[in-house]
Amino acid sequence: MYAAVVGESKAKEEALGTQPGEPGVTRALPNAELTALAGLLEKLEEEGGRVDLYRISGALVLELDDLLPIVEAGELLGFITVNEGDLLLTPLGRTYADATILARKAIIAGRVLRLPIIAWIYETLQHDDNHRVAWDYFHEKLQADFGDRAEEQLDIAIRWGRDAELFAYDDDAAELYLESDPGKTAARSFALTELYEAWPVLSVPERVEGFRLLEHDDAENFFLHLNARDKAQLISALSFGERRVWMRLLAPEEALDVIQELPEPERAGILSLLDDKTRRGVKGLMSFVEEQSRGLINLHYVRLRPDMTVDEAVSFLRRDARDRAQMTYYAYVTDPQERLLGVVSFRDLLITPGDTKVQDVMRTDVITAPEDVDAAELLGLFRRYNLQMIPLLDSERRIKRMVTREEIGDDVSARA
Repeated sequence: MYAAVVGESKAKEEALGTQPGEPGVTRALPNAELTALAGLLEKLEEEGGRVDLYRISGALVLELDDLLPIVEAGELLGFITVNEGDLLLTPLGRTYADATILARKAIIAGRVLRLPIIAWIYETLQHDDNHRVAWDYFHEKLQADFGDRAEEQLDIAIRWGRDAELFAYDDDAAELYLESDPGKTAARSFALTELYEAWPVLSVPERVEGFRLLEHDDAENFFLHLNARDKAQLISALSFGERRVWMRLLAPEEALDVIQELPEPERAGILSLLDDKTRRGVKGLMSFVEEQSRGLINLHYVRLRPDMTVDEAVSFLRRDARDRAQMTYYAYVTDPQERLLGVVSFRDLLITPGDTKVQDVMRTDVITAPEDVDAAELLGLFRRYNLQMIPLLDSERRIKRMVTREEIGDDVSARA
C-alpha cells in the first residue's frame, strides 16, 4: 500500500503470495469492489494511461484511503503499475477499459483465478464431489493466516468470485458452490485472458491459431471486441467460410470500418460475403463516405442517385442525418451530371422493399423554378402547391440552390 503512494509496484512473486496452508505469505485481498476498479481503469484510459495518484483521487472524488485498495486490486490483477507515485495503465488494463461487458468478464475471470486465495477456493470446490463446500471450512482455514480478518477475506473472495462468475454463495445452506462445469470455466477464462494479453505482440498466423482455439461463443465475443484494423487483419488470414461467418456478425457501419481497413483488391470480395440487406446498407454508407470526401454533400438538401437500392438510400440518409441540424423529409434524385430527375420521401423509402431501385420509387413531377425567378412568382408557387421548399434550376435542370417558404416570404414582406 505504501509503495502505491510513494514508490513502485511490488515484484510479481511478492504481489501474488501463496495459497492458504502453503509455505510462504498468503497475501490479503484488498477490500475493493471490482466495479470501482473498472471505473478507475476507464478514467486512466481517458487520461492517456498515466496519471498522478493524488490527482486521480480528486477526479474520482475519492479519499486516498478509499482509492488505495482499488489501486492495489488493479496491481494484483495486472491492470495497473505504480511508478514514482503515478498510476500507469498496462496493455491488459487498456484492453479491459476498451472491452465490451462480456469481454471484461472473461478478462476478470482469468485474472482473478491467478490469485492464490481465489484459486484455492475454486480448486477446493472443483475437487468436491458435489462442488459445494461449507463456508465454515474456508473460514477455519483462513484463520490460520488472517486471524480475526479471516471473515473479511472470505467475504472479499466470494464477491470477486461472484463478479468473475467462478463460484457463488448459498446463504441458506451457508455453502460456496460452482455454478458451471468444473474446470471448463477456468480453462476458458485462462484461454481468453491469455489471448487478450498476448494479442498485441502476436504475429498474424499466431493470432489466427489462438482465435481458432476459442469456443464459438468466446470467439464471437472476442472478435466483436477487436478494433477495425485487427478485425481486418484476422479476416484476411481466415478461410473463405470463416470470413463469411465472422463478417456476418457485423452491423453495416462496423462492416464498413473493417472493409476500409482492407487492401483495395480484397474489399469487393469481403463485401460480397455479407447478407443482401447488410451489403446494401454498407454500399449506402460507402456512397456517403465517397460523396463526403469529394465535398458533394450539400448542407441545404439531400441528394440520392437513381440506381441506388432503397436499402442503400436509407443507409445513406441515416448517416447523412447525423450531420444536419434539422431533420429533412425528402431527398432529390439527380443523375451523374447533377441534373434533377425526381424526388422521394423518406416515408416512401421506408415502406418499399429494400432491393427496389430509387428511380422506381421517386416522383418525377417535381415543382421547380428557374434560378432567375422573382420572389413574387416563387411565393405564388409556395401558396398554390403548399410547399415548404422549392429547388431553383439552371437551363440544364441542375439544382443551383434551394429556397424555403419562410425565406421567400420574408423577402416579399421586405419588398412590400
